[in-house]
Amino acid sequence: MKLIVDITKHLPAFTLSVSFSTKEGLTSLFGPSGSGKSLTLRAIAGISDPDEGYIELDGKVLFDSRKGISIPPERRNIGFLFQNYALFPTMNVWKNLYQGTSRIKEKREKIGRIEKMGNMLSISHLMEKYPFELSGGESQRVALGRMLLTDPDFLLFDEPFSALDDTLKGKIEEEFNETIKKSGKSGLMVTHSRKEALHLTSSIIFIKDGRVIGKGELPEVYKTPRTKEEAELFGYENIFRMDGYDVPMLRTTLKETGRYVLVKSFSVIPGNSYRVAFSTPEENGYHMVAYNSETNARVSFSSRKKREEGEMLSLSIDEYTILS
Repeated sequence: MKLIVDITKHLPAFTLSVSFSTKEGLTSLFGPSGSGKSLTLRAIAGISDPDEGYIELDGKVLFDSRKGISIPPERRNIGFLFQNYALFPTMNVWKNLYQGTSRIKEKREKIGRIEKMGNMLSISHLMEKYPFELSGGESQRVALGRMLLTDPDFLLFDEPFSALDDTLKGKIEEEFNETIKKSGKSGLMVTHSRKEALHLTSSIIFIKDGRVIGKGELPEVYKTPRTKEEAELFGYENIFRMDGYDVPMLRTTLKETGRYVLVKSFSVIPGNSYRVAFSTPEENGYHMVAYNSETNARVSFSSRKKREEGEMLSLSIDEYTILS
């Protein structure tokens, strides 16, 4: 199920202008808050039309400003899971799920589909409960079940785990991942979590300030980001100018100039180029932050041996990636 998006929407203080396509499976729309991710989903779903552009799903044109085409949301057959799940508060779980069966004519088939969905999502025991009686994870499963009962062609998820606390997220992500795989559906998931993108999706689209700034397959693009902006969005540290302006050691280690380098690992060697600021325990050792004594540039690295605050040392580069 291929989605093609090429749209522009002007707002008073912001312009969204994105162009991308997706492949089979689940794709992350990844970027910081306020970058236009949710606005993009709303345009795809038909909730908010762009000012201009084109949207196509599996060969079917959903929006074309030049031809005056804008298919209503209810005819796009796209499932949309909102951040707050949007369950009907006055309906119990059974009735909320029943709302997803409107396209099924036979009542017996409706009941059979709901029961099957209840078993698949392990919510059969919740059918008589109301939304206010559900936990965050239970609410998400009910909303997901209601969406899947509509048998959508494509799925949209707007930060589906933002309402969950950290203790629940791991378990719910596993259940979510298993459910989407069982459904066989393709979709687009908005997130600014590196962990969610890597764990749940097979490809990624980077968006920042209303623009697409990169895309790629996961986990390859995470392991080897291509640009400084991609590396920064993934939360990498140790991004330096190639000319060595930020860190003197790069002047002799790397010969190219004019671009950036992502240093993935260092080795500690004798010397006094860096002063340790602090260290915190991590798996197999310690995570440390030190500052260059000449430029005051910040460097983070791992070491099996704990280094004391204020200790002087030097670093050599073990692994790096050239960024554009």
